Amino acid sequence: MTVGANIGAPGGAISPVDRRLKLAACPQVPDVTGPVFGAAMVECKPLGWRIRVPLNQAQPQAAQGRPAAMQKQVVVKRGDPVQLVAGGSAFMVTRMMIADEDGAAGDMIRVREDKKSDPVMARVQETGIVRAPDRFQ
Repeated sequence: MTVGANIGAPGGAISPVDRRLKLAACPQVPDVTGPVFGAAMVECKPLGWRIRVPLNQAQPQAAQGRPAAMQKQVVVKRGDPVQLVAGGSAFMVTRMMIADEDGAAGDMIRVREDKKSDPVMARVQETGIVRAPDRFQ
């Protein structure tokens, strides 16, 4: 039985179910519902057990039976140095930052100046360049 993807794969379980759980083998195919809040619910109605299986969030739609959306190409990876650009037509300010998460062009990601500084949200423009959102539009 699977939730639509292999363990560790996008849309699959994050890790195998804990072997210490002493669940009796279900006499029929267990019902799988979800994902809800990042997990699938696996239930064996004849035996009365139910467990929650955390899923890898990269592709939650595949577990719902709908085709997965085309994956965007990641152009900024977590830990990459990026140039944060802010400003408009009259001026522009840039600052070197570090990406806190992966992002494709158009994605909003967190960046920060160093590990101790507060994160700033920015939109990925291209490899190595993110832009602060315009606040007054």
